[in-house]
Amino acid sequence: MAPGFIHPDDFNLTRMVTVILMVVAGGLGHVWGGVIGAAAITLISEWARAYYQYQFIIFGLIVVLTMMYMPRGIGGWLDRRRVMRRFVALRRRSGPGGTVTGAAPGGPRTGDHAA
Repeated sequence: MAPGFIHPDDFNLTRMVTVILMVVAGGLGHVWGGVIGAAAITLISEWARAYYQYQFIIFGLIVVLTMMYMPRGIGGWLDRRRVMRRFVALRRRSGPGGTVTGAAPGGPRTGDHAA
Protein backbone atom coordinates (compact mmCIF):
# COMPACT_ATOMS: atom_id res chain seq x y z
CA MET A 1 0.00 0.00 0.00
CA ALA A 2 1.09 3.54 -0.66
CA PRO A 3 2.28 5.69 2.27
CA GLY A 4 -0.38 8.04 3.60
CA PHE A 5 -3.22 5.67 2.76
CA ILE A 6 -5.37 4.23 5.53
CA HIS A 7 -7.07 0.97 4.80
CA PRO A 8 -9.53 -0.83 7.11
CA ASP A 9 -7.33 -3.93 7.03
CA ASP A 10 -4.62 -1.98 8.87
CA PHE A 11 -6.78 -1.94 11.99
CA ASN A 12 -7.03 -5.56 13.02
CA LEU A 13 -8.05 -6.87 16.44
CA THR A 14 -4.50 -6.90 17.75
CA ARG A 15 -3.94 -3.23 16.92
CA MET A 16 -7.25 -2.19 18.51
CA VAL A 17 -6.55 -4.18 21.69
CA THR A 18 -3.08 -2.64 21.87
CA VAL A 19 -4.44 0.91 21.62
CA ILE A 20 -7.15 0.28 24.23
CA LEU A 21 -4.55 -1.32 26.50
CA MET A 22 -2.35 1.76 26.16
CA VAL A 23 -5.21 3.96 27.35
CA VAL A 24 -6.20 1.64 30.21
CA ALA A 25 -2.63 1.14 31.43
CA GLY A 26 -1.83 4.83 31.11
CA GLY A 27 -4.95 6.02 32.85
CA LEU A 28 -7.84 8.01 31.50
CA GLY A 29 -7.28 11.74 31.68
CA HIS A 30 -3.56 11.60 32.45
CA VAL A 31 -1.30 12.81 29.68
CA TRP A 32 1.99 11.56 31.12
CA GLY A 33 0.41 8.31 32.21
CA GLY A 34 -0.79 7.82 28.64
CA VAL A 35 2.69 8.46 27.27
CA ILE A 36 4.30 6.07 29.75
CA GLY A 37 1.54 3.50 29.18
CA ALA A 38 1.95 3.72 25.41
CA ALA A 39 5.71 3.27 25.68
CA ALA A 40 5.37 0.33 28.07
CA ILE A 41 2.70 -1.43 26.04
CA THR A 42 4.67 -0.88 22.82
CA LEU A 43 7.72 -2.49 24.40
CA ILE A 44 5.65 -5.38 25.76
CA SER A 45 3.95 -5.79 22.39
CA GLU A 46 7.30 -5.97 20.62
CA TRP A 47 8.56 -8.48 23.17
CA ALA A 48 5.38 -10.57 22.87
CA ARG A 49 5.61 -10.61 19.08
CA ALA A 50 7.85 -13.69 19.32
CA TYR A 51 5.09 -15.38 21.33
CA TYR A 52 2.25 -14.40 19.01
CA GLN A 53 0.08 -17.34 20.08
CA TYR A 54 0.14 -16.01 23.68
CA GLN A 55 -0.13 -12.32 22.84
CA PHE A 56 -3.81 -11.94 23.80
CA ILE A 57 -3.25 -13.85 27.03
CA ILE A 58 -0.40 -11.48 27.93
CA PHE A 59 -2.55 -8.46 27.08
CA GLY A 60 -5.44 -9.87 29.10
CA LEU A 61 -3.20 -10.40 32.12
CA ILE A 62 -1.95 -6.82 31.83
CA VAL A 63 -5.52 -5.49 31.78
CA VAL A 64 -6.61 -7.61 34.74
CA LEU A 65 -3.53 -6.75 36.82
CA THR A 66 -3.83 -3.07 35.96
CA MET A 67 -7.49 -3.00 37.01
CA MET A 68 -6.73 -4.87 40.23
CA TYR A 69 -3.63 -3.01 41.41
CA MET A 70 -3.74 0.32 39.54
CA PRO A 71 -7.41 1.06 38.77
CA ARG A 72 -6.58 4.61 37.68
CA GLY A 73 -3.67 3.49 35.53
CA ILE A 74 -0.07 4.61 35.65
CA GLY A 75 -1.11 8.28 35.63
CA GLY A 76 -3.33 7.81 38.68
CA TRP A 77 -0.54 5.95 40.45
CA LEU A 78 1.87 8.81 39.68
CA ASP A 79 -0.66 11.38 40.96
CA ARG A 80 -1.20 9.43 44.17
CA ARG A 81 2.54 9.06 44.71
CA ARG A 82 3.07 12.80 44.21
CA VAL A 83 0.29 13.66 46.68
CA MET A 84 1.63 11.21 49.25
CA ARG A 85 5.14 12.68 48.95
CA ARG A 86 3.72 16.17 49.58
CA PHE A 87 1.67 14.89 52.52
CA VAL A 88 4.68 13.18 54.09
CA ALA A 89 6.78 16.33 53.60
CA LEU A 90 4.10 18.44 55.31
CA ARG A 91 3.82 15.96 58.17
CA ARG A 92 7.57 16.10 58.71
CA ARG A 93 7.48 19.90 58.84
CA SER A 94 4.61 20.01 61.31
CA GLY A 95 5.25 20.08 65.02
CA PRO A 96 3.83 17.73 67.65
CA GLY A 97 0.60 19.73 67.97
CA GLY A 98 -0.12 19.51 64.28
CA THR A 99 0.90 23.07 63.52
CA VAL A 100 3.65 23.97 61.12
CA THR A 101 6.89 24.69 62.95
CA GLY A 102 7.57 28.41 63.26
CA ALA A 103 3.91 29.47 63.07
CA ALA A 104 2.34 30.66 66.30
CA PRO A 105 -1.32 29.66 66.51
CA GLY A 106 -3.44 32.73 67.04
CA GLY A 107 -0.40 34.99 67.25
CA PRO A 108 0.50 37.83 64.91
CA ARG A 109 1.82 36.86 61.52
CA THR A 110 4.94 38.27 59.98
CA GLY A 111 4.18 41.63 58.46
CA ASP A 112 1.22 42.37 60.75
CA HIS A 113 1.61 45.66 62.59
CA ALA A 114 -0.23 46.77 65.69
CA ALA A 115 -2.40 49.79 65.08
